[in-house]
Amino acid sequence: MLEGMILAVMDDLIFGVKIQEAARRAGMPIEFASNAALALAKAAQPGVRVILDLNLRTVDTVDLIRQLKTAEVPVIAYVAHVQVDLRRAAEAAGADQVLARSAFVTKIDELVRL
Repeated sequence: MLEGMILAVMDDLIFGVKIQEAARRAGMPIEFASNAALALAKAAQPGVRVILDLNLRTVDTVDLIRQLKTAEVPVIAYVAHVQVDLRRAAEAAGADQVLARSAFVTKIDELVRL
């Protein structure tokens, strides 16, 4: 079993199930958060890696990335492929990877193991 935990910051049930299943296959514990305060509290635990839906409407996701990177928390984000400006903002904020939703789905098993 891999060390650490996945923290999925999102509210999309379909993607939540996909991430949860990938984490289960990898033997990784997973928790969910749908607001910044909860995400930051859970991300303070050792070994946490964040998967972030950049389209989460209840969170300023770019600001959340900046805060998570201040604490050196690894962040993988995903976004619709047409949202180029949001993708660039997330990269500039320090996200380790920013993927189109379609690429995220095809690489999900690999990404939860990183």
